[in-house]
Amino acid sequence: MSCVKHFLNVIIGIPLVLLMFACPVLEILKLDIFGEIDDENIILKSKILEYFYLGISFAIPSKLIITGFGHHLKDLAKKFCEELFWVTFYWILIAITYTLYTSNELGEIPFTCPPDYDYPSSDIKKACQIRSTNIICMWLFVVFAILWEFLEFVGAVSKVKDLEEATFEQNHENNNNESQPLLG
Repeated sequence: MSCVKHFLNVIIGIPLVLLMFACPVLEILKLDIFGEIDDENIILKSKILEYFYLGISFAIPSKLIITGFGHHLKDLAKKFCEELFWVTFYWILIAITYTLYTSNELGEIPFTCPPDYDYPSSDIKKACQIRSTNIICMWLFVVFAILWEFLEFVGAVSKVKDLEEATFEQNHENNNNESQPLLG
């Protein structure tokens, strides 16, 4: 694997994986804090949409974890990588719907949650910050996934086949090193 491919794999892949895990965690935090707020102006617009988003955002890292549990599940990992285009497509639709539908759930409080804003309570300020971070991470996931798909299409990042070959070569080298005596 070339140095450029390796560099792009790391630069795009690590944030993509981190965002896969951050999105469901932030959604859980959002549901928790909104559940604690006792203000009729601050409500979740649709619990169904919130739980649907949580389910979808939880499914992606869950599938990633499952695929990492062993060599026997390599086909599942391959399928996941092959379907990343569709995951990205559906995630864009979810992100648009979620963003539009939840845009005013904090009433007049600005999306940026300015520190000098007169929040009714510290919980509402915390809810604003979690909500904003959640939406930003959701859209960053979209951006990184689209970027990964584009770079994979043009051959700038590793495809599943490249990763399998690199894994095979590394396993083969490790097996050869184990079979040789330590004191030549």
